Amino acid sequence: MIFDIQLSSSGFYPFLMTLNRMRKGISSVCLSVCLLIALSGCSRDARSACEWPCFHGPDRTNKSPETGLLKEWPDDGPGLLWKVDFKNRRGLNIADPIIKDNHVFFSSDSGCI
Repeated sequence: MIFDIQLSSSGFYPFLMTLNRMRKGISSVCLSVCLLIALSGCSRDARSACEWPCFHGPDRTNKSPETGLLKEWPDDGPGLLWKVDFKNRRGLNIADPIIKDNHVFFSSDSGCI
């Protein structure tokens, strides 16, 4: 038995071409979304200079981007902005503090500071 298969405009070939175009379109959308997400975190202008949003600081260099900092400490020390008493606390602080929107976040091995 011999089968004669002809691919016409109403056959299987146009379906494959449509499927291929859809796959390329989906790939382009996925790539665009991934690039947008990756690049959205790269702008320093979007965040405040006084924030310390991640481990080792904004650029992970342990250096603050703040300007106008003191070159030398005054004799009585710098002005105190906030203070935490750790004497009666149960947890052990195991990471750098994170500063965001006037809040200071710590991590702890027990969930308490």
